Amino acid sequence: MFIKRRGLSFIIFIIGLLSLSFSAYAEGSIREYRTHLLENLRKEAKIFNKGKICKTKHFAVYIDNQSLKDFYIEKGKRLEDLMLRICFVFEEAYQVIGENFDRYPSGKFEVTVYSEKEYERITGEGYNLSVGRSKLRIPFSRKEFGEPLGDFLSGIGKIYYAYTRVFLYTITGPDFYNRAST
Repeated sequence: MFIKRRGLSFIIFIIGLLSLSFSAYAEGSIREYRTHLLENLRKEAKIFNKGKICKTKHFAVYIDNQSLKDFYIEKGKRLEDLMLRICFVFEEAYQVIGENFDRYPSGKFEVTVYSEKEYERITGEGYNLSVGRSKLRIPFSRKEFGEPLGDFLSGIGKIYYAYTRVFLYTITGPDFYNRAST
């Protein structure tokens, strides 16, 4: 109830917290934590359908066929590595944001990764995210997703932002978004 009444000031607080979390992730103790998280993730993650599906403890990440074509990526080891990288950042966001709020949403979140072109075709929207209680659609540019000299830092920021929105939705419900937009 307290969170729902705060509205816009709470959104500003979350954005500030997200900025702090994102800028702090590469520091010493966080780096060790990331190494530990990655080791556990490699043991626990399950890859299906030649890399099109990656499941971890809290996330199931999917990619559709058209987006694969848009990214010029074949199914196989490279796709598995790219999907594992996305799962890793989502799991990291789950831990970092959960620690900051001392809240960890239960259940498994479904994330569908799209190329920007396919996302716009499916949703009718440009650069945006679709958020539901446990489902998320996230668009990536080809450069963010998997180009060898790509811009994955931008992708990390997008993943943290996306998870923050899902986190807010799970702890406040849809009323929070309805009030904040009016």
